[in-house]
Amino acid sequence: MTSKLLTISIAAYNVEAFIEQALSSVCLPEIIDRLEIFVVDDGGTDGTMEIARRFAERYPASVFPVHKENGGYGSTVNYSLAHATGDFFKLLDGDDWFDSEGLVRLVETLEKTGADIVMTNYQIGPDPEHLTLRDYYAEEGGDVKDLSRFTAKSDFGMWAMTFRTAVLRACRLNLPEHTLYTDALVVSYPLSAAKTMQYFDFSVYCYRVGRDGQSMSRQSIVKHCPEMIRLDVRLAEYCAGQMNNPNYPIIRKRVSEYHAGTVHFMLLLPVCRKSLREIKDLDKRIRAVSEDVYRFAEHAGHTGALLRLMRRTAYVPYWGMLFLQGMLKY
Repeated sequence: MTSKLLTISIAAYNVEAFIEQALSSVCLPEIIDRLEIFVVDDGGTDGTMEIARRFAERYPASVFPVHKENGGYGSTVNYSLAHATGDFFKLLDGDDWFDSEGLVRLVETLEKTGADIVMTNYQIGPDPEHLTLRDYYAEEGGDVKDLSRFTAKSDFGMWAMTFRTAVLRACRLNLPEHTLYTDALVVSYPLSAAKTMQYFDFSVYCYRVGRDGQSMSRQSIVKHCPEMIRLDVRLAEYCAGQMNNPNYPIIRKRVSEYHAGTVHFMLLLPVCRKSLREIKDLDKRIRAVSEDVYRFAEHAGHTGALLRLMRRTAYVPYWGMLFLQGMLKY
């Protein structure tokens, strides 16, 4: 049997309407033998598994449907990583899909690259006919980056990233269960163990937005804000423990951006004294954990500038959110 080059972990909780598109975009005859695809149905109750099993019958050496008790998104990643045999590892949400031509190019790239983390462009939109390109390559260029000397111009997103599996295991990646937004840990933790990163000028991931019930909808952000706050503190603690790591500057940048983003999302909470107190308390807690994360969060683009303004003015502009909240991007 051909050894597996790339393990793809598909989180597939009640995505019956989308999983066929996701699997069709991945199960390509020219590369299927190099792929290991875990379709992890996390306690779902719809027909997702039936569809996944049809693909497994067609590709029994590459597609592995898994139905387990509900443990949240993180548990699907933990399962796939524990069982992965591929040299590289990539995530795919069951309601998203890959650009098939881009995936073929990714496999060809992984055969040759010496990088620990491979970055590719991605597309975002509600459906295949309405996608916008997120072009990392234009910002970063295609040379191999030494992470100990690299300060990214662009933010990182899990949609763009493919990891060497050994790096994920070296950083002991293990995600908390029953917690949303754990992709922030997937993006940040490997930076402690990886040595190099390389960008390529093609798109692989297609990120669906606008679907009811998604974790990044306004309703979900408000409902699950405590989970986002816990992850913010966890990331700050992680960053504080990496100060002697040669990759500390890039770790600090990524974690600082997450803190600024968390405060930004907290502005979606009902505008009241209680919400403002929660924002202030979080900011104070982050400062106690990592002064660096606290300070560098002010440099995280427009979001950081907003945070800096809030701090410098004792949060007086916060009350303007009563009028501006509907204009916030999320």
